[in-house]
Amino acid sequence: MVYLNDTQQGGETTFQKLGQTFRPTRGQGIIWHSLNPDGSPNPNTLHQAKPVQSGEKTIITKWFRERPTCVKTARQG
Repeated sequence: MVYLNDTQQGGETTFQKLGQTFRPTRGQGIIWHSLNPDGSPNPNTLHQAKPVQSGEKTIITKWFRERPTCVKTARQG
């Protein structure tokens, strides 16, 4: 996840189980593994966004997959 702008107040991303909070800073990136090596969910990466109290918050995300994903449409059968 990359922050595309600074916020005036609020909008932090908090990982409570890790005791880490990140204040939105333009250009800052945060990367985490949502799964453990065995494929089970990693509860340590549960996170939440605090409300923006002043200004705006814009982010961009990129998901990395271990295996290819394929979604079949009705046309593909």
